[in-house]
Amino acid sequence: MRLHCLWLYLNKSYGTTLDDFAKEKKIKAKQKYDQDKFRFKMKSEEYFSPLRIHKMQNT
Repeated sequence: MRLHCLWLYLNKSYGTTLDDFAKEKKIKAKQKYDQDKFRFKMKSEEYFSPLRIHKMQNT
């Protein structure tokens, strides 16, 4: 299992557990996704464009 170096720092400094770290990362990723979708909607653009879908499938 690979550990994130930021979690190692937070664990030593603040006693953050790995579960708490994972929950925070998941929440921040969801917020970023929602903000990106909102920005695309305000620009009247499609978030899941054919190019974006192609990139996601090839990663």
